[in-house]
Amino acid sequence: MGPPAGEAGGSFPGPLGGAPGPGILPGLPGGDGQAASGTRRRGGFSLGGLGPPFPSPSVLGGPKEFLPGKPELSRGEPGRSPPGLGGIVRDLCGFQVRGGGSPPGRKKGRIVKFAFLGDIHGNLPALEALWKVLEERSPDLVFVTGDLVGYGADGRACLEWIRDKADFCCLGNHDAVVCGKLVPWGFRPESLSPLDRCRRDLPPEDVEWLASLPLVVVDEAHGWTLVHGSLQEPERFPYVITSQEARACFAKLETPYGCLGHTHVPGLFFEPSPGALPQWIRLPQGVLTLPERGRILLNPGSVGQPRDGDPRAGFALFESETRTVEILRVDYDIGEAARRIHGAGFSKELGDRLFLGI
Repeated sequence: MGPPAGEAGGSFPGPLGGAPGPGILPGLPGGDGQAASGTRRRGGFSLGGLGPPFPSPSVLGGPKEFLPGKPELSRGEPGRSPPGLGGIVRDLCGFQVRGGGSPPGRKKGRIVKFAFLGDIHGNLPALEALWKVLEERSPDLVFVTGDLVGYGADGRACLEWIRDKADFCCLGNHDAVVCGKLVPWGFRPESLSPLDRCRRDLPPEDVEWLASLPLVVVDEAHGWTLVHGSLQEPERFPYVITSQEARACFAKLETPYGCLGHTHVPGLFFEPSPGALPQWIRLPQGVLTLPERGRILLNPGSVGQPRDGDPRAGFALFESETRTVEILRVDYDIGEAARRIHGAGFSKELGDRLFLGI
């Protein structure tokens, strides 16, 4: 999910936002269906399959409240498969994440190439086209930063695709709303309709799988930490947009590399030394070789809802032997994705914006 209007010192440009404010990275387009973090709506919400309306903010203590029983942090055991996607995962907060067998077709032996993607948002045409390119590049592991559902018309298909084919996946805020873990305070009405439809379409086992996803995944064997928003209060799904926000996230990072999503804008923050002010490197497409020292927070952009002015689906590759990061963009049938959104009866704007990448 992209940045809401009003965060980081101002609102974001774009059809759902206003003029940019101070402290926002240049070129970051935005607003997409969630009001400022300080906004409170009175009354309750009721998503079709979630039962009675959510309680008022006064009961839960504020907007974007994570509900009891949340999974928070999971560590992938070396040589094991990830949470919800196979293998056994130890959860540091006492929430047991279940797994099955290893995903089919995974490469054996030395692991040196990693693929990262996220913010799929129910856009199956984009996911299918991107996955063809991804398979041609033959990554050893596939990491997904969450938000499989929302906005698009094919949330269930995208969820089941990632469940069956990816290696690591964490929980996004749209996922959390659908599985009943997050109260959707501040979500704009046009964003709630796809979530409501998705929740009603999902069989119980898919809802349970979403609910089992951890907020943070730590792959200690390969030095990666995965989160949707920020390691600073991940249960609130904050954005990492400014260097100060990146510094707070780096302070919680215990591995050499981190990967996050949420903003739908590809690039990375580079921390040259512990505690130093991170530098944002925007990388819409292409290859970047990292220095021998320093840590990164990688954002692969978005599969189904790009927000950097490029409507093509995006993902990232990292090769550990060469320390290179590559952002790839993939053409797909945007018209078909928009037609599916319109055919589902969702807001016309949700389909139209796909053509602009905003």
